Amino acid sequence: TGSGSIHAEGVAGTFDGDTGSGGIYLAQSAPGDVKVSTGSGGIEVHNIDGALHARAGSGRVRVNGRQNGTWDIDTGSGAIRVNLPDEAAFQLDAESSSGSIVIEHPLTVQGKISKRHLRGSVRGGGDLLKIDTGSGGITVD
Repeated sequence: TGSGSIHAEGVAGTFDGDTGSGGIYLAQSAPGDVKVSTGSGGIEVHNIDGALHARAGSGRVRVNGRQNGTWDIDTGSGAIRVNLPDEAAFQLDAESSSGSIVIEHPLTVQGKISKRHLRGSVRGGGDLLKIDTGSGGITVD
């Protein structure tokens, strides 16, 4: 849609949604890859079971589900919160130009540790969880 919000519930499988201006809400009910983007507006996706590509020009992003494939989450301005199962295993690459990075999973870091950029593996690693925000905090729990 050029302008307007997207609200989709009970999505069984793959989903691709894009709006120039407006929020995106998605609740998945069966596995499938998800791609969502908005120029201006928040993104909220629930019960994801697959790969995820989420982009917001400005707006907060909230995601929960089971990571099966790369999750690439980006917002130019806004907080990002990712909720994964307690037993999740993944590779983390998180960067915030202006904001904190909080991870509630056991993270193993090798090499340089930076205040604004965090890389490491959780429970031995797995699929990549890439998170980037220009302005805002990042929380992974």
